[in-house]
Amino acid sequence: MRPVSDDRRITRESPLPLALQGLWNDGRASGGPWTNDFHLDINTQQNYWAAEITGRGECQQPLFRLIEGLRESGRRTAAELYGAPGWVSHTVTNAWG
Repeated sequence: MRPVSDDRRITRESPLPLALQGLWNDGRASGGPWTNDFHLDINTQQNYWAAEITGRGECQQPLFRLIEGLRESGRRTAAELYGAPGWVSHTVTNAWG
């Protein structure tokens, strides 16, 4: 068994947040109808619900990085599609925004 500290490091340093299939996907989701994307309604968030109460808040960093990465394209989308200030993100996104 690996120590829990290894899991924290791996999860915190991962470039992408967990998708619905998490680590168990083994790369096959791209062949399915869901394409292993991120659904920003509840599906991606629920993977991180327990992080704070279990003392593993740092494991949320990949999710926060994904959200931060959406801001720039989200500003353009808000302005061009909605004529609105700020930024927007739609329900489904992927690693490229």
